[in-house]
Amino acid sequence: ILTFSLNMSTLPLTPQQAQHLNDRGASLLCLDVPCKTFFGIDYLTFEVGPKFKGVKMVPSGAHFIHTSIQDDGRMGFFIWLKSKQTEVYQWDEQIKCLTPFADKEQAERLCIAVRKGEFDVNLGSYPLQTYAKWKKLSCHIDEAVIRKLGPNTGVIWSTYSELNHVQQNEEQNENENETKEKESDLHKNYVAAKAKFEHYHPKYTKITQIKNMKDLTPSQRTALQMDRSTILYGILERHFKTNELSLLGEMQYAFICLLVGQSVQGLNHWKDIVDLLSNCCEAVQQKQSFYEQFVQSLLSQFQELPADFFRDELTNENFLNQSLQSFLEICNESKLNKDLNKQIQMLTKILSQRFDKTFDLETDGPQVVVL
Repeated sequence: ILTFSLNMSTLPLTPQQAQHLNDRGASLLCLDVPCKTFFGIDYLTFEVGPKFKGVKMVPSGAHFIHTSIQDDGRMGFFIWLKSKQTEVYQWDEQIKCLTPFADKEQAERLCIAVRKGEFDVNLGSYPLQTYAKWKKLSCHIDEAVIRKLGPNTGVIWSTYSELNHVQQNEEQNENENETKEKESDLHKNYVAAKAKFEHYHPKYTKITQIKNMKDLTPSQRTALQMDRSTILYGILERHFKTNELSLLGEMQYAFICLLVGQSVQGLNHWKDIVDLLSNCCEAVQQKQSFYEQFVQSLLSQFQELPADFFRDELTNENFLNQSLQSFLEICNESKLNKDLNKQIQMLTKILSQRFDKTFDLETDGPQVVVL
């Protein structure tokens, strides 16, 4: 993430860009944000000055708005903006983040003032220098994905240390005396923290884990460990029947929560989706257009990860090594169309060049089918 101090003055644009965004761009009016607050939209973060009141010339589509104060956890939310749309937010001092302006009638008057240009001097221009990168990271996040995943508060909170702490203590004491523990202050604290967690946590789709599936015969369990396509088909049928690419939208949503929102929960859900999609032999053959989009999303995401990602404490469980090894083996043994085969080659290249990761595969390579 590029983070620097800026007074949100207008960033340089070509005349054509400026005219187009001035005519078609959306605006965010952000009132009462304290000075020195870190405000971000999508891929850039700014330290705001006393004149800051929001952002103008915002391209339509999905965006992630986030704020933080010094070392506090980052708060953020996704929003879907239409052309020429204006949204009004106000700083909530209690939870230290922006929330929708409560007075609807006053909000509409403010929107009219924004459209008349009365706030132009206080609105910074959207940072176009990172927009192309942002589009690649969020291309499958549509309005339906944002509406489905949004937490109850509408705000995603990156810090859940309170919940983690009380949960660890509860698990430790549970073996000693379950009944007594349930009556203790510790349990009450845990319940309160859990409620807070759910209040600020995206409503991610549950990704079925083989270890949690009951009533499987040994042969069924082994078959699923070899090929999880049945699990993927079930998730697509139950949750993404109208648009299967929304699963990739959810993967991108979780990744942005990790990359920009600094959310460990985003990391965990992103890992779960990547791991599932990397272990589906039949699906790779049957859904090659879907997998083209999956690999393209991975390529964009891997460009943004630090070079030591595979060695970082949070990611050193070898989940990604194992998942990618499995995925590349499946692709190597499958009949792939030309486009998917090309993307697999690009994936192998970025893993080698950026992360110094190589995988032992058969020398024959994937079989290419011209369609």
